[in-house]
Amino acid sequence: MAGYTKNFNLKKPSDIEFYSIEDFNENFEKIDQLAVKKGEGIGDLTGGTLVNRPEPGIAGRYYFAQDTGEIYLDTGEEWVLAAASQRELDAHKADNFHHIPYVIATGTNSYAVNIQGITALTEGMSVKVKFTNANTGASTLNINGLGAKPIRKSNGNALSSGNIKAGQICHLVYTGSVFQLLGEGGEYGTAQPNHVLEGITFGTEDGLKVGTMPNRGAINRTITTQGGQIVIPEGYHNGSGIVKAQFANLIAENIKKGVNIGGVTGTYEPTPTLKTVRIGDISVDKDTAGGYTSKTFTKVYGKPIGYRARNGWFSGGRYLYDDSLFYLSSPKDSLSKTLSSPETSNTATIRITDGEVRLTQNSTWSCSLVDLYIFFILD
Repeated sequence: MAGYTKNFNLKKPSDIEFYSIEDFNENFEKIDQLAVKKGEGIGDLTGGTLVNRPEPGIAGRYYFAQDTGEIYLDTGEEWVLAAASQRELDAHKADNFHHIPYVIATGTNSYAVNIQGITALTEGMSVKVKFTNANTGASTLNINGLGAKPIRKSNGNALSSGNIKAGQICHLVYTGSVFQLLGEGGEYGTAQPNHVLEGITFGTEDGLKVGTMPNRGAINRTITTQGGQIVIPEGYHNGSGIVKAQFANLIAENIKKGVNIGGVTGTYEPTPTLKTVRIGDISVDKDTAGGYTSKTFTKVYGKPIGYRARNGWFSGGRYLYDDSLFYLSSPKDSLSKTLSSPETSNTATIRITDGEVRLTQNSTWSCSLVDLYIFFILD
């Protein structure tokens, strides 16, 4: 199988191939063309002033402009700059818009750097700075003593403590009034892992962290005892959980009619139970109007409905009316009745509560009740 030469790519038959006239002619055509190009000045270098540079048309030749220090290449159609002058190279190196210098800053908060070639701060100028020390608050950067300019976050806010870490390399761009810190993460707040749902990552000044708050989903619990409590576990709840009170036998039929317990209004009407309490004799002596005598008895937890006395009179043998000796009404928290006699205009008042009976003289005549009983309807 044929091979090829390194420089001119001429075909070389192998030892086992027959020599080909076609390959021979093709190789000489290549040599001939290369020889012509060499004669036309490929690689030739001429020189003079830039204004005396000849017209283009011979591809591959070079021209050295001695007055500018630049070398041009003839493409056959135009001259193109092949090598810049030292002046242009120096200007190119000093171009801080397209080339970002790297420097190390000294100080803390009031940072300073020296950058060769910068004599003024211009908008759009970039610099990469390695900060030896972390910041502890609002910070500035002073380049070549041209004046300390504030370093601001991308949102325009001043730096907070720790926004710049010790040894951190930051990219800053001058806006015309401040150095804007690029790539800064902004404000992170005070969230901690236990404030964020487990498995969810969030950004902090120290990088990404993973939440640890348990995901409780929907928790459903039932309270079945009076005063019972449900301990709500720490963590995230999706808002669908329910705590329900469920008391056995808390139904309307078991609650007194008209009474509301836990949202259930009772319908139960118990059969009234009558309780009789014997007081015995009670009297109030002749005295100024308003004098009274009272007797107490064991509470029966009911409401008085009436009373009965076997006899009763005012002083001087003046008997009470019959309706004053026996009286019934509807159950009340307290019962009060005026006692009178057909023989006198004097009156007295009997007042009954659960636990006490009081006989009060309304005039100056004594009054007595014999063998008094009180009737109660139990609650």
